[in-house]
Amino acid sequence: MADLPTRQDLFQVGRRAIATTPNIRISAKTVDVPGSDINLITNIAALIGEALIMQLGRGMRDLFQETARADALDRVGYDRTQLTRFSATPAVVPLYLSRPLPGGATPGVYPAGSRITGSSGVEFATDTDAVFGNFTTSVGVNATCLQTGSLGNVGIGGVTIFTDAPFDNTLTVINASVLGIPEVAAGGTEDEDDISYRGRLRAFFPTIRRGVIGAIQYAALQVPGVAVATPFEVIDLNSLPVAVIQLMVADTYGNSNAALVLAVTNELLEYRAGGIPVIVIGGSLEVPSPLIEWHGMSFDSGIDTVRASEQVRSATVACAQFLAPGEILYRSSLIAVARTVPGVIVSDMCLTVPVGDIVPTTNYKILRVQPGDVSFT
Repeated sequence: MADLPTRQDLFQVGRRAIATTPNIRISAKTVDVPGSDINLITNIAALIGEALIMQLGRGMRDLFQETARADALDRVGYDRTQLTRFSATPAVVPLYLSRPLPGGATPGVYPAGSRITGSSGVEFATDTDAVFGNFTTSVGVNATCLQTGSLGNVGIGGVTIFTDAPFDNTLTVINASVLGIPEVAAGGTEDEDDISYRGRLRAFFPTIRRGVIGAIQYAALQVPGVAVATPFEVIDLNSLPVAVIQLMVADTYGNSNAALVLAVTNELLEYRAGGIPVIVIGGSLEVPSPLIEWHGMSFDSGIDTVRASEQVRSATVACAQFLAPGEILYRSSLIAVARTVPGVIVSDMCLTVPVGDIVPTTNYKILRVQPGDVSFT
């Protein structure tokens, strides 16, 4: 809206109108006298005009996907693509219910909707009945967090307390797959922000064609809780595609589990080519080792050094926020993003750790940096 007339521009328009009107009894010089009647009237008219122009500018801004914000972006996005913004989603987790002795054990059902509490105090409700026969030792079910947001993303071994008592007091529960493999709770996210929503809107039209790689990735990102999706064509020794695609997915925090993978697999039925399998693999979080350390940064005079250091910390975390599985966190990227913080002087030597680029240990690992992983000396 910088190109729209300002209050000063409108005041000058009024002044010129008075100065160029023939046979008028008001001197143009009087308009410039603060507090004169004509000065007040011209200023009031300019103020009203500025308010109207600002409203016009906001209306024009809200017409375009790249400039609209908040509710206006919702309206533009839905009008163009019928896509709506994701609300906060609850985490999902696979649970492994087991008991020690099958012989003569009591049959029974741990019903759907039963509550199980995680270590952080959040509760999960089972999605389906867990049915035990006389000789059943273990059953796997999925559960959904009763609260939305990232607080439901409980770590391995963190969902172990029966809030609603089971029919058999020898039963134990842990967040693990049906095979007993430990799993994290994943997929809990906050309300989708403008940047993420705008990114999905941009990807809509190029991926209208189904079956292409871009559409496969786009489909995964339509599943609530999925923030990272990276598809690969499987090729043979001659570098020819063998009609199979691998798709690695994870949430914002770089985690995934069997429940999230299943949701993506189901979503792909509307997007993948018929007869071409897409093997969905959950990515897993990897924390940089060693952690990131800044040393000897300088600051411009008058800068709040504590606040500026925290901004560098936030910028460091953001640098790795959307890395794909197997993607490298470059040392040069960390230095470049730190230099964007106003008032901070960052040389190449200020980043003492790492001394080189951070490479994930496998293509399934997703690098993420948490605020506690960044230190200053």
